[in-house]
Amino acid sequence: MQRNRTELNAIIYRINKLLKMQTQDAVRKFGITTDQWIVLGRIYNSEENMNQKMLAESCFKEKAAITRILDILEKQELLERRDSPADRREYLIYITKKGRKACLTI
Repeated sequence: MQRNRTELNAIIYRINKLLKMQTQDAVRKFGITTDQWIVLGRIYNSEENMNQKMLAESCFKEKAAITRILDILEKQELLERRDSPADRREYLIYITKKGRKACLTI
């Protein structure tokens, strides 16, 4: 039983590594990292407007990491932050046309 579990863990590790390498190759042409791609994809696939806290929770990232990622993606014009009409202390995150194109391309 332990041997099967060890073999299964090794297979899962290799698959994860392969997928990560393939994703890195695909997103490299947009000048972003895999983590940035995950955040961009989450925004793209979201059915509701997300704030930074919701985004951090849904991507399993720390709030500070999300802030840095959003800064980079906003600088590259892949997304934008807008004031929330419900709470002036928060921003809602929106994907731009350039960001949508990137999501459709990858």
